[in-house]
Amino acid sequence: MIAPRLSLGVFALAALTGCTSAPGTATLVAQGRPIEVIYPMKSGATPGLMERDLVACEMEAAQSVPQRIAPMLPPALPGQSLNPCTEMGYSVSCRAPGGQIFGSERYSAYSYDATASVMAEVEARCILRSGYRLATLPRCPEGVQTRPVASRMYPLSERTCYLPDAVAIYAVTETLR
Repeated sequence: MIAPRLSLGVFALAALTGCTSAPGTATLVAQGRPIEVIYPMKSGATPGLMERDLVACEMEAAQSVPQRIAPMLPPALPGQSLNPCTEMGYSVSCRAPGGQIFGSERYSAYSYDATASVMAEVEARCILRSGYRLATLPRCPEGVQTRPVASRMYPLSERTCYLPDAVAIYAVTETLR
């Protein structure tokens, strides 16, 4: 599987290089079509060099863009009035204005890093400066043996392909000769 920490930087890299996300990667994987983005590639890069470069870019982004943790609250929506109202013909009379407010309950609030997209863009620019580009990966042919899927990143070759699973997640591997 691709390292989870690469997701934002690589998606930002896709945006910087002009790739679009429609249809999404999950849709392409589910359909068995080639995926356009996700895997950074550099000619001659070994797995060790690739890992060092990507970690260095991640560190550069983390050091140059400070985190800004912000609260996120769902919007408050006015609810029906709890005050009794009386209808008389075409008019409605209520004893007091107001109503219940729904949303923004404490249990539905969460926090997020408001600078995550900026950090991802800085990481993507670093990856580009380091000579990496995005590769188009085909689906591995049915019935063909592949290398074991590893958590490390292999350099790409003409045999590199992806293996989908049942929920449209994929792993990058290579076919065996």
